[in-house]
Amino acid sequence: MDRKIVEIRLFEQSEQPGRTPDAIGQRYKTTIRTADLGTRMARVLRSRGYRTGEFDHLHVVLTPELDEGVVQGPQSTPMRQMKRYTVGFPTVPFNERSPVQQELDLLSLLADVLKKIALNDEQRHIVEDACQLLLEQGSEVEIDHLSKETRQYRVSVSYQIRPLGRKSTAILTYIDRLKDVTRKQIFQELNRYDDIYFLVASIAVKEGQIIIRPRTSELAAVHTRSYRTPIEIAICDLPIVKPSER
Repeated sequence: MDRKIVEIRLFEQSEQPGRTPDAIGQRYKTTIRTADLGTRMARVLRSRGYRTGEFDHLHVVLTPELDEGVVQGPQSTPMRQMKRYTVGFPTVPFNERSPVQQELDLLSLLADVLKKIALNDEQRHIVEDACQLLLEQGSEVEIDHLSKETRQYRVSVSYQIRPLGRKSTAILTYIDRLKDVTRKQIFQELNRYDDIYFLVASIAVKEGQIIIRPRTSELAAVHTRSYRTPIEIAICDLPIVKPSER
């Protein structure tokens, strides 16, 4: 089976032998939301086709008890689709760094682990590109979700996961290829970032309107019940932006 990555989570090795790994925060002192960091990395990689073979959930456990950069694993886990690796990572100077630098350190660490376990060179290049994107754009990185294009236009929906600590957002971009004009706007704040997968199932363009329809399953209804659907947006209401912004 050739799966795409779904989840990346960071943990720290417990100081008590035999205990399951803990959430980061005891041995590694930080105020950043490592869950958001791992989720952004996983979703950027998934959107770019990063494949992991038989598993799609990756748990990375940090420990100061291994030499820096040493990767051990995979260790046994309760689920076949999950793999856990332990990585040597010193608490100093990490604990003394600013939150911004700590986030950069953890991004680089994740990239190193992902490249080491990558199936081939193509997958390693995907990791390098994704890491560079996240280093440049940080929490404001836009993750592609769905697009539709013709000779006349391209319309796409992307999303951000808790940009700058705020609510996740859904973004609409419309490129008029005949007029060489790009329009773009946040069209929805998301209660949870993964609502996007249920809220945006199809995109249509009709009579100057962009119509975004949700999925119609019972699970989708749970995710979309707090939103007004379908979403209809007049193209002329989208602000024009510089082409370089997208």
